[in-house]
Amino acid sequence: NTDKSIEENNTVYIPLGSVVDVMELKARVISKDGKITLLDKKNIKDVDNYDNAGPFKIFAFEGVELGSEVEYLYTVKKFIQTMYYNAEILQSDQPRKNVDMTIICPSNLKIEAKTYNTTTEFSSPKTEDGKRTISLKLAEIIPLKDEKYSGGEANKIRVEYKLAYSEAKGKDRILGWNDAAELFYKQLVITSKKEKSKVTGILKKIKVDKKASEEEKIRKVESYIKTNFIIKEVYSDEFESVAFIAKNHFGNTKGILKIFLEAFKQLDINTELVMTIDRFRKRFDGDFDTWNYLDEYIIYFPSIDKFLMPGSMFSRLGFVPSEFTCTD
Repeated sequence: NTDKSIEENNTVYIPLGSVVDVMELKARVISKDGKITLLDKKNIKDVDNYDNAGPFKIFAFEGVELGSEVEYLYTVKKFIQTMYYNAEILQSDQPRKNVDMTIICPSNLKIEAKTYNTTTEFSSPKTEDGKRTISLKLAEIIPLKDEKYSGGEANKIRVEYKLAYSEAKGKDRILGWNDAAELFYKQLVITSKKEKSKVTGILKKIKVDKKASEEEKIRKVESYIKTNFIIKEVYSDEFESVAFIAKNHFGNTKGILKIFLEAFKQLDINTELVMTIDRFRKRFDGDFDTWNYLDEYIIYFPSIDKFLMPGSMFSRLGFVPSEFTCTD
């Protein structure tokens, strides 16, 4: 109903990342007089890397004028690496009607789902033809516009879902908090003598005073590491290797964290590893054990009751970035 609205809705961008096949694509313009103009397939453009966001199909509507309606529908088949937990944000800055989300899995598995920012919940599971199905139906979702300094995505209607049980594992719940703790412990605690010696070498350069207080020791280690090492978020074993980081003075967050934990261990400083998520993205829900919330690492020191964020180069002991405060 406005020129601005026409400009915002005149072009459709269909992301093709992980898409194996576009099964169906329809689009049309209905003028205020009822005239229907169907999409000419010749006007669809395939772009290999649109705005550095990967491959897209792009098309513009023809004949859009004030008072028109535009409609489009597409169905894609995607190849997605096996994920045992995931989420869907169902609310956007546009109104949505008749929203239907269905999760289907083999009957020997049980996927649990939880909704947020809505009172509507998933249906009870139905099992038929060897498949277990749960569904969510929302008649209407009102738009939620972005507001500066607001809770952002954390306020949007969303679904968290995870694989909770498998007949192969018996009646025990799987992929819970204890499983996560065990996995991250194995990934982050250094056991190799070579890597331990590399951290010992870093500590020799730091020259920590044995008579200093525990807090002074922590601050000295943090200041040195955050001054002399750079974080580059490359997800590879090399960038997590302590030997690689010690030599090149850069690595990813997990690798830097391993150095912090081992350094404090060698200094006999008790640490507890904390995992959380940006509260403006999601509010941590301890009652639903999806690993989706285990997004950021923080180190807690029980003796001084303070937190340190190893992946934040601009924060220091006692002052983690505000997006990780006031949350679990």
